[in-house]
Amino acid sequence: MDEQKYEKQVPYFEQLKEIRIEKRIKLETISAKSKIHMRFLEALESGGLDEIPGVYKKLFFKTYLSFVQPENEEMYWGEFEKAVQESLPLHTSTVRRIRVEKQEQRKSRLIKTIYIVAPLLVVAVIFAVLAINSVSVDDAAETEQIQELSVQKIAEQILLEQEKEAVQKQTNTIVDSVNVTARLTAVQRTWLRVIKDRADTTEYLLAENEKVSLTADSLLNFLIGNAAGITFTINGKPTGVLGKEGQVITRLLISPQGIVSKIVKQIKKKEVKNDSSATH
Repeated sequence: MDEQKYEKQVPYFEQLKEIRIEKRIKLETISAKSKIHMRFLEALESGGLDEIPGVYKKLFFKTYLSFVQPENEEMYWGEFEKAVQESLPLHTSTVRRIRVEKQEQRKSRLIKTIYIVAPLLVVAVIFAVLAINSVSVDDAAETEQIQELSVQKIAEQILLEQEKEAVQKQTNTIVDSVNVTARLTAVQRTWLRVIKDRADTTEYLLAENEKVSLTADSLLNFLIGNAAGITFTINGKPTGVLGKEGQVITRLLISPQGIVSKIVKQIKKKEVKNDSSATH
């Protein structure tokens, strides 16, 4: 038979066995020197690669070839690797299938976990938002209550500030370069205080018919204890008495243009009751 046809028809492992026998090399000798069990050497020569552990197949075959030493060693090595690959697909497919099944199981568990946990997270977020809004509403309510308790004081403060601003605006309109004059004649005994140009303060106690002339650069500010006790001539113009009996002028602001501001208050007289328990 032609040698090439023979090599194609006869499996590589049987060819190697025949070569070993022709060279009178015993399996026992190979086993003793290589420390490879006889069972695995017999499996190599019978094509039973499944009987050999996967990690040792190539090592055992390479050792076996080193003892047999065929002429076309590369050809036999190629046939061996081809046989190894052909013996793997079933095992590899099974492993892949198992891995795919495990991955699918993990995905399924993950999806179930998401479906369970997601609604709980949404509920937790809703409760947190409601709690924050509740605290904000309570704080706002407390703030409103505090403001309600001080509304009257706040209103009084606002009115006072507005009055100060109005007086300040009126004062700012005064032309400082023009003098202001005031002539006072006492009709009754009267106490008064005058401030010239916001700096010079003088007090007077005028007797009846007593007169005083006052001059300032821009402003005269009076406090008069008896509103009906003095007649005025302001900047050369008679203005007469500026109040009534029982009134006090707490502010009389005079500028070159005339009276800027006047505040008059009524004095409340205290009632004096007779002591009925007095002895006679």
